[in-house]
Amino acid sequence: MVRLGEVARIDRRSVQPEDIADGQVYLGLEHIETGGHIATANAVNAGDLKSSKFAFDTRHVLFGKLRPNLAKVARPPFEGVCSTDIVPILPGPNLDRDYLANFLLTPQIVDWASSRTSGVNLPRLSPSVLEGLEIPLPPLPDQRRIASILDEVDALRTARRTAISRSGLVIAEALSGISASSDLTELGDLVEEFRYGTSAKSGPTGLPVLRIPNVSRRSLDFTDLKFVELPQAEVDRLKLHPGDLLIVRSNGNPDLVGATAMFQISDQKTYVYASYLIRARPRRSVVPIYLAHYLSSPAGRAALRAGARTSAGQYNINTKALAAIKVPVPALAVQLDFAEKVQLLERSNALMRAHLAKLDELFAALQHRAFRG
Repeated sequence: MVRLGEVARIDRRSVQPEDIADGQVYLGLEHIETGGHIATANAVNAGDLKSSKFAFDTRHVLFGKLRPNLAKVARPPFEGVCSTDIVPILPGPNLDRDYLANFLLTPQIVDWASSRTSGVNLPRLSPSVLEGLEIPLPPLPDQRRIASILDEVDALRTARRTAISRSGLVIAEALSGISASSDLTELGDLVEEFRYGTSAKSGPTGLPVLRIPNVSRRSLDFTDLKFVELPQAEVDRLKLHPGDLLIVRSNGNPDLVGATAMFQISDQKTYVYASYLIRARPRRSVVPIYLAHYLSSPAGRAALRAGARTSAGQYNINTKALAAIKVPVPALAVQLDFAEKVQLLERSNALMRAHLAKLDELFAALQHRAFRG
């Protein structure tokens, strides 16, 4: 075990704004994702940046010292300048860059860094504290072998996430092409009824009740269920049927108002829904999967936001505003074809998510084993 400062150097080579040339690559914390992926790399021109920055190149590990709990630790494949909230670390001859980056991304080191910050609103880790971090230092061949194994599994995880994300783009493109050539119909003409949910207080027993957290991701999440006791007459009114749409009607976050998810589940339980949701039961003239995806599309979201009103910091949409929203409605055969493609992609995604979960477990186990010393 050695101190990081004994085998690496915090390389704070300052670059003044007037010394930054046209086309220089600039990285801020916003350009680095949790886990270290560099999402974007912006080229800047002379005069674009108003304060000094740090220089880095392909030898460095970039460590986000502001809010280190976000685990923004990157290995840049290019040279450039970065925000002073990012610390460039230059490994010495006995420390492999890939090994160091993987070590800094382990959960225990992220926790270690988070627990040693100063500042309440903008917690930062001092570079001198970072230099004191103890790191296991096996021989260089072992460091490279460890980093290679971890990077290989992480590349598989990235590939899975990319494939899942691309399936969403495929659906969005198909929906955009369909809706652009379809006639508009008011949502109220496509729905048998809109109905508000129950305001009964939840408890440990009764029927499962779906709430905003179960709907907010535009697909139903059953991991945090509450329960309500209701008289049978109210159960009959509020029971959810496969194909029902649940729409968030009120929230302090405007992006959540109008969030829509379609109810579909394989078990035989009776589900109801809470008062901050509206149930829309589609008519047979429209395919529920198509309608749910349109309302969750950028065009559908824009229409829902336009129909929302704000009062005392709360954003609301009522059934009248929902009924007036214009929806492009293609021929039923086109909707059915779209629904079939979506279901195939969702089945494929379910398999990929299960595989990704196993890869995440494997990666965590390998991380634990790799750095035990």
